[in-house]
Amino acid sequence: MKCRALLLMSLLLAGAAHAESRVDELAPDQWPHLLRAARAVPGFAGLAFVPVEGTRVLVPALTTPGREEQARRWLQSDPFWKKVGTGKQGVMRGSQPVGYSGVQLVEAAQALKKRSPNLTVRVNTTLNRVTVYAPAGVFRPIARAAGVEKFVESAYEYERTPRVRFDVQPRTVSLAAVRAARDPYQVVPRLQVRVTNPTGAPLLFPYSCGSSLPVRVADRTGRVIPEDSGVGCTEELNSALIQPGQTLTFPSFPLTKMTHLKPGPYHWLIDGQLIPFTLTP
Repeated sequence: MKCRALLLMSLLLAGAAHAESRVDELAPDQWPHLLRAARAVPGFAGLAFVPVEGTRVLVPALTTPGREEQARRWLQSDPFWKKVGTGKQGVMRGSQPVGYSGVQLVEAAQALKKRSPNLTVRVNTTLNRVTVYAPAGVFRPIARAAGVEKFVESAYEYERTPRVRFDVQPRTVSLAAVRAARDPYQVVPRLQVRVTNPTGAPLLFPYSCGSSLPVRVADRTGRVIPEDSGVGCTEELNSALIQPGQTLTFPSFPLTKMTHLKPGPYHWLIDGQLIPFTLTP
């Protein structure tokens, strides 16, 4: 998809600038603050952005259940963390469960920097990983030699594999309902895309169409049917954190004009993945 390619390029350019202003990506001079917090609140792993009702909010990332209120009190009392959270949208309750504590992340980042001081290394508290601004072929052997490979991810989204797994619902669509619909965004009622993280690590799923994930339609052979649906997409850069094995659901609409199609078997198409559905009379 063209918008997907543009989005990945935007992320790459953002990564090249090292995202110094991000509150969930800590540079080496900020690691002592994370260590201090993680030692005061066992299991604390920084602040994580999570999706809530179409926007992103900051919550404490924790490996230890039941430490949420302790973490919030610490964040309000510590000058560094209080400043970090100032002006950022958060929620009064809730936290993000993660696998690694702030101590583990910082120690892994330090081990990586010790092996290769010239690497640009950050602690990404939303991903709950150490991120490196270098090609994977460069940093992975170093991380392996340092014994911290499981903590380390590429800072470049396009290098993270495998891709997410998509499922589109419904799998049966009424052509009569499609032709009767007045709103082109609602020609398939309750159309939605389910996005699953099949990996063993958290990942940031980027999308750029408001809060929706539009789909295309392909015929039974996989050939894409021309769009011409009269609907458009607002190019708005967003991302959602998906934990290992987790599935997030997004509202959807078809970019393909469906009113002229004949009943029969088709495929929903999103990011190269084909999901079969049937168009009934």
